[in-house]
Amino acid sequence: MIINQLNLSFICTRTFFHLFDDAVTEKVPYGFFARRTAYTKKFVELSSGTSQLTYPWEKKTAETNWFWKYYLSNVDPLRTDPSTLSGDCLNSLIPFRKSLKLDVTLPWSSDSHLAKGISFEGFFYRHGVALVCTLRLRDCQNIEEAVDRALEARYQSVFSLRSQNGEVMPYSLRALSEQCLDALCQEAINCTNGYTDQLFSVAAVASGDREYEGRVVQQGDDIHQALEALASWNPSWKKTLVLPDLTQNVILIKQQQPGDVLYGHENSRVLWSPRLFVPVAEGRKNYALRWYYRNLVMASMHARSLSAFLVNTNKQSAINGRLKGYAKIARDILLKLQNPVDKSTYRTRSLKVLIENDRDLQTALKELNPRLN
Repeated sequence: MIINQLNLSFICTRTFFHLFDDAVTEKVPYGFFARRTAYTKKFVELSSGTSQLTYPWEKKTAETNWFWKYYLSNVDPLRTDPSTLSGDCLNSLIPFRKSLKLDVTLPWSSDSHLAKGISFEGFFYRHGVALVCTLRLRDCQNIEEAVDRALEARYQSVFSLRSQNGEVMPYSLRALSEQCLDALCQEAINCTNGYTDQLFSVAAVASGDREYEGRVVQQGDDIHQALEALASWNPSWKKTLVLPDLTQNVILIKQQQPGDVLYGHENSRVLWSPRLFVPVAEGRKNYALRWYYRNLVMASMHARSLSAFLVNTNKQSAINGRLKGYAKIARDILLKLQNPVDKSTYRTRSLKVLIENDRDLQTALKELNPRLN
């Protein structure tokens, strides 16, 4: 049973504290994050399309931006004047986005630019940067081949990066991510110093055979085995004889139907929804899965960045007033994402589980509370 496309997004973050030092803020390129007037000016500038930076939401339709829309308390960022929106975005710690133009190929991608199947996005915050690397693994003969290819991308030096002088060098995902994070930090604060977090992954079958439709995942079956492999990233996944309890790693999703599974470990999510990844009809595409996947990636990236910031803030021997105020906002945002109080907030159990299962974050929150209050 063919898997036409498996999407993988790898998220990594780096935290720094340079923009909480007034002396540094005045000298570095992205010091505007620390100054309200400068931030507002830059935010409005992004709407002109003349900057390499963009807003984190896509310029398409509101339906593709559920996370950011509901994160902003049901305010549609595509239909709100930027000068009006800038204050809310500053107070909500909204990042700026940059598409990274890297000449990277994978061994199973074609020479066509559109078929290379890889993209890189950088996100800038006052407290650091985040990177999202998304792979689209196409035309796998079955779920086993899709998982093998994903593991190869995760651990092997399969990324071929062509430099400006034409030299092609092999990179692993970790090495390429580190290089991208270095470049983002250099752009923002003129140095690469910071605390790099563990990779977080989001995977989803985006297109596959109709034969999968209507099938319910069972404990220990081949689909459960594939979901566990993409969540645990175990290179020896085929040798695993006893799989963990399926129900312990399944995360409930809204409007869940038989066959739908959102599977996850502490640093991963895997979405399996045959009713959405099979073709709707000849010549038509089902956009619901693509939208849901994108929102899951954005929500995970944002929560991971704020979590890493709080964990590393707790490691600081002293917390000045600017850092304290910012950390309070980050803490309150995470608590709201963990337990939304009304329908105007983006609600997904995936974020609740992500926040509650992050042991380092929970320790930091407990220890930070008396330091921030």
